[in-house]
Amino acid sequence: MAGEDHSAENGCPRSTSASKKTTATIDTASVFFASSRPISRVQYILSSNNSTDAPGGSVVANPLSDAASQQILVDNSFQPLTATTSKDLPIIREADTSKTTSQTSQALSLPNDTEIMVAGSLAIDLSCDFAPESSYGPSVPQRSTSNPAAITQSLGGVGQNVATTIHYLGSSVRLCSFVGDDPAGLVAKHKLEERGLQTLGIIEKDGCSTAQYVAVNDSRKDLVLAMADMTIFECPLSLDYKKRVQEFRAQWQAHLYAPKLKWIVIDANWDQLSIRMWIKAGKLKGAQIAFEPVSAVKSTRLFGLKGKPYSGRPPFIVDLATPNLVELGSMHTAAKSMGWFSRRWKNILDAMGIPKGSSVEGGTIRQAIELLPYITTILTKLGDQGVLMTQLLHPGDDRLTSKSSEPYILHRSDGKNALVGGVYVRLFPPVEKVPKNEIISVNGVGDTFLGILMAGLAKERPKNLEDLIDIAQRGSVMTLKSKESVSPRVSTLRSEL
Repeated sequence: MAGEDHSAENGCPRSTSASKKTTATIDTASVFFASSRPISRVQYILSSNNSTDAPGGSVVANPLSDAASQQILVDNSFQPLTATTSKDLPIIREADTSKTTSQTSQALSLPNDTEIMVAGSLAIDLSCDFAPESSYGPSVPQRSTSNPAAITQSLGGVGQNVATTIHYLGSSVRLCSFVGDDPAGLVAKHKLEERGLQTLGIIEKDGCSTAQYVAVNDSRKDLVLAMADMTIFECPLSLDYKKRVQEFRAQWQAHLYAPKLKWIVIDANWDQLSIRMWIKAGKLKGAQIAFEPVSAVKSTRLFGLKGKPYSGRPPFIVDLATPNLVELGSMHTAAKSMGWFSRRWKNILDAMGIPKGSSVEGGTIRQAIELLPYITTILTKLGDQGVLMTQLLHPGDDRLTSKSSEPYILHRSDGKNALVGGVYVRLFPPVEKVPKNEIISVNGVGDTFLGILMAGLAKERPKNLEDLIDIAQRGSVMTLKSKESVSPRVSTLRSEL
């Protein structure tokens, strides 16, 4: 899938309220953090000193959503903006970013039924499968020469894959992304329209090429090398902060006025400041935030800016993240090196009740737990080992007293902290062992996994995250066996969500 360093096998991705229809105005002193939901003692705990081993269920409500001690972040850069009711949302070109906020609010609006917004990449994928002339020859393409191959073109991009999955499952979704003013951009938009996806959030960006991803696979369809051109998401018009904020508002803010919007999915193909602005805008709206790390390098962008992280408030900037092992390690290293493990972070970590010298001080689980003050729920995708769910529970969560959840409660808080009730850690085994000869492509497997979770969590009466994970794994298997970046067969899972 475009821009990803994900892979998968054995069926598990390795990478991977409605409101009244009234005009809405946001005050400049807006609350950064709105509601979110926490997701659920591991049957066994992997505590190795490296991040190559680890095990892996439910989104928990953000402890800040109704706590008197809710942390407020004021962002004066997002000015009042009134939602309008126009029916059509035009493609915006870069010249339009000079419009005032009020002009943009009149030109842009969302249909009232949008439940999930995906802010991420849209790309053209090229898959090059090595096709040796003889079965007795090498199974891997040779360097420094031309190699015979079967080359296929498809629509890709992490954001697009997630949005397509959600669309197949019947949820209302809007993809917000860029394309270049080039033939590839026209093809990408046309293919989106063919699938029945909204293209109202696709902006043509002059002077940039539509994103492309080229995967070179061996004869067994395993990834050998990939090249991704995602610069269209990394080349802002200005490096000045105030101008960047104005640019972001002109391009995207009006898209947030969807009364039913519940989740915003952000992939890490955006530059660091854009990721931060998407999170802030989503929290201002009151939407929950899901983060797809994309790759080891790009995953660090969530924690990539030095200084006071998100106004110096550690708690809960992201509600759900879906890294693989390598991405989890990269995110943890970045957070530590960039100064995010602050005094306030330590206070929250101490409130989790994990004693020093415990079995979780080393390895994957430790890394995930140490990121919980910023990411309430982490689903670490482990390939053929399944999915590891690590979640911060707030006081009063039913699972803290439930006998069925007892095996997964790693630690409980001493009750002195209003934000932390305990830590839930659970491994979900893979749902199916997929033989190598049935694997068609690993592209999009992790994105399918996240898309199914989003479609399920956005329901009016959503299932617990724990009940959705295996459904999402089954959908990932469908994509694993498909030549498409998202298997159309995932639509058969709609009735199970």
